[in-house]
Amino acid sequence: MLTRELLLHAARVLDTTLTNINDFAYTFNRDGNFLYANRALLEMLGISLEEIIGKNFFDLGYPSELAARLQKQIQQVFDTKKSLTDETPFTTPKGVNAIYEYIFSPVIAENGEVELVACSTRDIGQHRKAQEDLHESVARFRTLSDSLPQLIWTNNAEGEANYFNRRWFDYSGLSFEQSEGLGWQAMVHPDDAPASVERWHQDLAASEIFETEYRLRRADGVYRWQIGRNVPLKDSADRVLAWFGSATDIDDLKRSEAERGESEERYRLLVEDTKDYAMFLMDTERCIIHWNNGAERIFGFTRDEAMGQSGDIIFIPEDRAAGAAEEEMQTAIAQGRAPDQRWHLRRDGSVFWANGVMTSLHDDAGALRGFAKILRDATKEREAEEQLRRAHDEQENRVRERTLELALTNQSLHAEMAQRLQIEQERAQLMQRIVTIQEEERRRISRDLHDSMGQQLTALLIGLQTLPEWPEPGPRSPSYPQQIETLRVLATDLIKHTQQLAWEVRPAALDNLGLEATLQQSVEEWSQRYKVPAAFVARGFAQAQRAAEPIETALYRVVQEALTNVQRHAQATQISVILEREGGSIAAVIEDNGRGFVDDGAIPDDRVPSRRLGLLGMRERMELIGGSLVIESALGAGTTIYARAPLKLPGQNQP
Repeated sequence: MLTRELLLHAARVLDTTLTNINDFAYTFNRDGNFLYANRALLEMLGISLEEIIGKNFFDLGYPSELAARLQKQIQQVFDTKKSLTDETPFTTPKGVNAIYEYIFSPVIAENGEVELVACSTRDIGQHRKAQEDLHESVARFRTLSDSLPQLIWTNNAEGEANYFNRRWFDYSGLSFEQSEGLGWQAMVHPDDAPASVERWHQDLAASEIFETEYRLRRADGVYRWQIGRNVPLKDSADRVLAWFGSATDIDDLKRSEAERGESEERYRLLVEDTKDYAMFLMDTERCIIHWNNGAERIFGFTRDEAMGQSGDIIFIPEDRAAGAAEEEMQTAIAQGRAPDQRWHLRRDGSVFWANGVMTSLHDDAGALRGFAKILRDATKEREAEEQLRRAHDEQENRVRERTLELALTNQSLHAEMAQRLQIEQERAQLMQRIVTIQEEERRRISRDLHDSMGQQLTALLIGLQTLPEWPEPGPRSPSYPQQIETLRVLATDLIKHTQQLAWEVRPAALDNLGLEATLQQSVEEWSQRYKVPAAFVARGFAQAQRAAEPIETALYRVVQEALTNVQRHAQATQISVILEREGGSIAAVIEDNGRGFVDDGAIPDDRVPSRRLGLLGMRERMELIGGSLVIESALGAGTTIYARAPLKLPGQNQP
């Protein structure tokens, strides 16, 4: 029979093997007396090995029902010589709630009988809680991934897909069976697939997070760009257990970036090439923070000399002393823009007449960020205008002097009529010269506005190149993208405004495409702008030689003035414009269903001075080119204007 000392010795020997396991390990005989208990059980019970040897298993404070059940199971092991497993909730002597799993195993002696029972007990409550938490986490993950716009999937350690979210199936149109494993690779665009699959296997082997871009086929067959991201899920030993993957649609973003890149490159080239316009930026204190090549050429200050200087350096002393620079800035702040037509100063002290505009720049919150200024040297244009004015005044004096001479000398009727005819001829020649000069000047200004200024205004986007010189984004400063967007909106508005001005002064299409195409476009734009239905019909222009340039210009101005009168006075709900070429003449007919007016043939509708001057101007234009103008109108019955002119100017050979 084993003595207590032998049992303790055997228990200590056994303890050297089982001391470090977390499960409770112990043995007892048929009577339920402990023969051994490992350290985990002793620490849980709060007793020593010497104290537990010989102590009865059922004296440990088990509840009566549990003790009876365990005793029955232990007896069953001794009787059947078979292992038995059970689990039950239990509160330890230290008050810890647990769920224990019991494994009772018989130890068979040489005589074939059960000599003792070895028991292993472990707390499975935490394991079950972990499983429940895992199931709950998986459920939350599936709910979350199904609500995301991205394509979500998971792969096993070998890289084979084993889960897809709902968005994946909606996007791809594939079933789980078609997608699992490596079936998803069939969705990758053929041009992207080789590199994408090779990259996937390389990064799979490297076991690191990686991103890549590729096109995936949608259920309707359309390929869209995605950015894919794969994250390895590792254990404590840095071994990959699974992969988490996602794909975000970036197709619209890539297209937008490509278009923006092309647009910004065009803007950059325009800005770098411009030399006819001075363009510079100032901060809120009018300190120059950017100075382009055109500004260097026009003002004579280099970029290094101008940077950091006050924008007042370009004003002549008289305007500077009168506060013109400050007044211009305040106007730009109040109205958004301030015209700049004045004498300006060059570095060498010379002056020139400038034509330009200052624009205030604001962030998205409306805070003032600075000013942009664009101007050009308009000295030659101003001199031409002065010469034209002086020529006009000299001619008027001559007419008045000759008229006075006629009244005082009482010459014969023949001489008087001859002189009057001469005066009228001179007046007609002067008017023809004035009209020609005006149209040539309008053509040049229109060309500058359309081909140069309209495009060069985009140079406001030089702000995009000067962003590093702006303050860093902060609580009162917008982000760089916000600054870019502010400048882009400003440039777009200026471009549209300039193009509209260029069209109103003289449409380039009149020189390039001819009267028919220009009038059609003008009528359509007029109809869209003022919401009045307008029809345009042209006849006899197929393969026909164009009329003389002054003829086309005069007819275009007549139609333009007629449309202006309709918009201002007629209150019409419908208008039609007919342009017809027949034989050696060309005619324009403008008809509206407006309120009409009384026309005595000389001074139409004195109640509307602007209309009176407009119609007189139309008649004079047609007379200067040897044409005619007839107006038919009655109150409440609308107005019809007939304008007819030869294809060639008087004195030129007819075709």
